[in-house]
Amino acid sequence: MKKILSIVCLLSLSLTGLAQEKINYTVLQDDVSSLPWLSMNLDIFGMELTVPKGTFGINFGLGLWGHVENPKLPVTIQYSVYRSYLDFNTLLLSQDYKQTTEVQAGAILFLRDKTVKTNVSIGLDNETISEERYGNEIRRTSRLTSITIPAHKRTQFGFRGGLIFRNAGFPIGENLHEDLSLPDLEPYEFASHTSTSIYAGILNRVSTNVVIKTDKYGVSKTGSKSTNWFLDAVFAPVNSFNHPSGDDINAVVKEATGGFPIGARFGYQTYAIEKRKYTGKKFGFAARGEMGYRPYIGYYASVTLGLTIIKAKK
Repeated sequence: MKKILSIVCLLSLSLTGLAQEKINYTVLQDDVSSLPWLSMNLDIFGMELTVPKGTFGINFGLGLWGHVENPKLPVTIQYSVYRSYLDFNTLLLSQDYKQTTEVQAGAILFLRDKTVKTNVSIGLDNETISEERYGNEIRRTSRLTSITIPAHKRTQFGFRGGLIFRNAGFPIGENLHEDLSLPDLEPYEFASHTSTSIYAGILNRVSTNVVIKTDKYGVSKTGSKSTNWFLDAVFAPVNSFNHPSGDDINAVVKEATGGFPIGARFGYQTYAIEKRKYTGKKFGFAARGEMGYRPYIGYYASVTLGLTIIKAKK
């Protein structure tokens, strides 16, 4: 029996609860001057949806990403690796369909670095206050408790650029055969696509490093994190399409897709930054996602959830 989980966060109930009780807290940490020089995040669950011309693909994978930086220099090195372990086109089309491998390496040049004291919201508790069953559906109502306190927030803005190497399957689809009238593609349902791209854009990093201890909810570390927002243009000078048979279909696939070597993407990354000394936890929550248009391929969106496994500070 399939159960549908519906979680409703009632803000009004949270505000009422906070109005009725006074939460006493102690600030254990509020320092954004020292961020991790080495950050490593593990994607435990990753999903990527691509919409090439004619069909679509979806895969699930694992990843590793983060940064290396010298606090005394304005340049930060970024890296990421993603590898799919299940692509549905291996089930629908062929076991020869290529799994996705993507490697990125680049750098950020920060031009602005500003720290201000402002109000920061800290999540304290997410309590289930009721649960009802409607046939096969379970409906839960939750109350989110949070507190807003004065704390420091650091904003860093800069330019970034780097390289993307990608090797993945490409579903050709019926529309490329029929709508574009290219008979040379008719025997083929898929190809492998290898590309090397250059990306360049802007990045804004917002960091708060607030850890508090309350009299009722204990230690809360939800205010200790960095979040990157980025916008890139992507130029792909190297692209090749191949088939396991060895047949040369590179030119005809490029003609069918009407590929243009320029794309774009918008995305975010969020990760934990404070050490176990203050948070009481060795790891922290991490997530990333992006959406955009890949040259020759089409539109895509991806999201991953995982853990910050290294947050090294000097």
